[in-house]
Amino acid sequence: MKSKLKNIMFIIILLVVLVLIISICYGVYKVISNSNVDDVDLPLDSNFKYNMIRQVNNDYKDTNYLISPYSIEVALSMVREGAGSSTLEELTDVVPKRKIEDIRIKNRINVANALFIKNTYSNDIKIDYKNKMKKDYNSKLLIDKFETPKVINNWVNKETDKMIDKVIDEIDSDFVMGIANALALDVEWKQSFECNRTYKEKFISNGKSFDVVMMNNSFRSEASYFDTQNEEGIILPYNYYNKKTGRVSNDEKSELEFIGIIPKSNISTYINSFDNNVLNNIINNKKEASSDLTINLKLPRFSYSFDYSDFMDGLKEMGLNEMFNANADFSEISNMDLYINKAVHKTYIDLNEKGTKAAAVTYFSFTKNAIEIDENAVDITFNKPFIYMIKYKDEIVFFGVVYEPEKWTNKTITCSK
Repeated sequence: MKSKLKNIMFIIILLVVLVLIISICYGVYKVISNSNVDDVDLPLDSNFKYNMIRQVNNDYKDTNYLISPYSIEVALSMVREGAGSSTLEELTDVVPKRKIEDIRIKNRINVANALFIKNTYSNDIKIDYKNKMKKDYNSKLLIDKFETPKVINNWVNKETDKMIDKVIDEIDSDFVMGIANALALDVEWKQSFECNRTYKEKFISNGKSFDVVMMNNSFRSEASYFDTQNEEGIILPYNYYNKKTGRVSNDEKSELEFIGIIPKSNISTYINSFDNNVLNNIINNKKEASSDLTINLKLPRFSYSFDYSDFMDGLKEMGLNEMFNANADFSEISNMDLYINKAVHKTYIDLNEKGTKAAAVTYFSFTKNAIEIDENAVDITFNKPFIYMIKYKDEIVFFGVVYEPEKWTNKTITCSK
């Protein structure tokens, strides 16, 4: 009897030891397999815009970038309207349905959509789809020979207020149709920066220090700051500016604002966990500048263009694959077998003492087969890589990262007009 018990106990101990060995080996394998950051799967969020932000951050490390999650969502929503079967299911799972009315702000943000159809295929594109684009997306219908990209690029140049001069370099010989969304923003700060307070200051990025053009301002209103466990930064509202009258109105509550964020951890790690909860925590912890609290802000000028050259690959990584291959179902657009062979996303931003100009275009091509001192003040200096976004209500209109602002070139400061 004792011999049997000993045997049973030995078997149990042996099994426990084997389980421990297997667990340790699996843990070592996971550490080794995840040691390369590029091989780690990005955390997925139910919200497309945050997945898009994480994807571009994974594709472009240690460099300036800028995307418009909203522009991408609208363009993909137009694509989604023409999809069927599993292509529609894939798009529905990944992308929300959006309308341009969600973000358009008269005289502040211009949003435009267009449908470019090659004249030889005009009758092949279904009337219902054309009508839906006009009715639901206020889309302009442009029919042309499309032997060159001139018509498309001219439309982009116009609708982005000449901030983006072109979206494609050539037209493919098998071009059938194109879809585009363009977005342009031109706004002034509610409290602008004084040019005579702009000077050079050190900026540290990727272990290197260099001189940049640093704007300075002290706020007792029209600004908020936040300082939480994971980040600190600034929130600055934009003015309502009517281009036609040239007048600025402060009558309405500003819901268009700039948010600058300095993470207290690795910037890429921070972005990969950035979501609605993080953003709401920032908003809920902001402290308003007032007569009792001065916010002394140093913010560098920056201006750059960005071409998301890996845009198609990024969308595939997020689960949108079928629309880019011959298995795509765009039967709501045409009875022809269409698929998307080109995806382009370009942006531009110029942030200076006066305000901010920014633009974005998303395009899909279809083919057949001196600082004031205050006793109660907080100082915020953006002298290292930082994140920024331009937000309207719950919409992230633009999201970007600055690793290298405008460099200091001489002692004379010229403010942008």
